[in-house]
Amino acid sequence: MGKRHRRHAGSDQHGRLRLTRRIADGTVTAVPSYRETSRPGLDGRIFVALLSLDELVRDMRSGVKFPSEILDGESALQSYLLYVSILVDIVLADIVMSAMNCNDQMVRMKLRMLVEYAAKAAYFDDNRDYALWMMTINEAEQTLRKLTDAESEPQAKDAVAERIAILRAQFPHLAHFQRPERFGTIMRRYASSDDVVWLYNAPSALMHGDPEGFRALMDVSPDGAGFLRIELAIEEVNAMLVDSGRNALMFCDRFIRCFRQADEDLAARYRDIYTAFLKMLLLHPLGRDAESLQEVKDELAVRQAIQ
Repeated sequence: MGKRHRRHAGSDQHGRLRLTRRIADGTVTAVPSYRETSRPGLDGRIFVALLSLDELVRDMRSGVKFPSEILDGESALQSYLLYVSILVDIVLADIVMSAMNCNDQMVRMKLRMLVEYAAKAAYFDDNRDYALWMMTINEAEQTLRKLTDAESEPQAKDAVAERIAILRAQFPHLAHFQRPERFGTIMRRYASSDDVVWLYNAPSALMHGDPEGFRALMDVSPDGAGFLRIELAIEEVNAMLVDSGRNALMFCDRFIRCFRQADEDLAARYRDIYTAFLKMLLLHPLGRDAESLQEVKDELAVRQAIQ
């Protein structure tokens, strides 16, 4: 997660690119493209890395099964991570198409989704009792609330109410939990308040159609006329795509540590993709201050020295 709100117009230095996949070995490369299948200025190297990351998400989930029951914090975490891995997979596969089709505000909203998935995965991992409560008692309570709001049949509501009573008796040590933490509280464990506002709150206004989201779409032409915009400066789009990969990697780190710690091949692929995104972050630093960029340079130097 990183500062991504101070943006300016970028250049078209990366040229026109499209993606092609070699059937024999599954590799993905960026090659010159026709106008109708590309967008000037998008960095094809980011697309290649995102596709590699999406394949990592699918491979790390391969063969992993949901726990038969949620009995403790570990099984609650496993169930949650498997569930969210599907959502991460969906967003990664789709965010590239949004960028290619100039739906830049949707790129912003999909980045916001990955930010939320990554932070919640980390929080569930770091707070196993909270994960257990969320996946058992709170999940049942939320279901009952929806059934009540929908004026569902009494039998359906009674069955869920009975399940809640059983879960509360099964997990008495979770009685002190009253409601889910606000996401801003969760995210502040892993990001600055600045990031909470610009990576989560501001895109959320767009997603929910809140009036304040109007500002994100509003621009002013040189003659002073106001207009609404979907496209953003191309370098801002490149920067958001890099951030998307970085947040997806934060999720992957928690997933691999939970399920696949002994898989050296998977760990090596994760490290390679992580390093690739560090390099691209330096190529597309829009919105980051000098201190954070130096931290990235230092981390990259350490990783390259180890390799």
